[in-house]
Amino acid sequence: MLKSLRGKNYKWIMPGHVMPMGPEFFDKAIQYYETTLKIIGESPDVKTANEKLIKAYPRYGGTFLLDLFLPAFYKNK
Repeated sequence: MLKSLRGKNYKWIMPGHVMPMGPEFFDKAIQYYETTLKIIGESPDVKTANEKLIKAYPRYGGTFLLDLFLPAFYKNK
């Protein structure tokens, strides 16, 4: 979905709990989700994935959210 929105000519994006951004938001969000899925695929457990994501994005806040959503990816692993 983000990739399809990236091609639109939006001047401002309201991504949520951050300041408004320009179209660069889509590239950053796509990269984050792709990196997250790659890390999850390569990590044997939640703890390892959590550590790798924090290392990959050290300036991102809300790391407590990783504890909430990462376990769902490991239910059937």
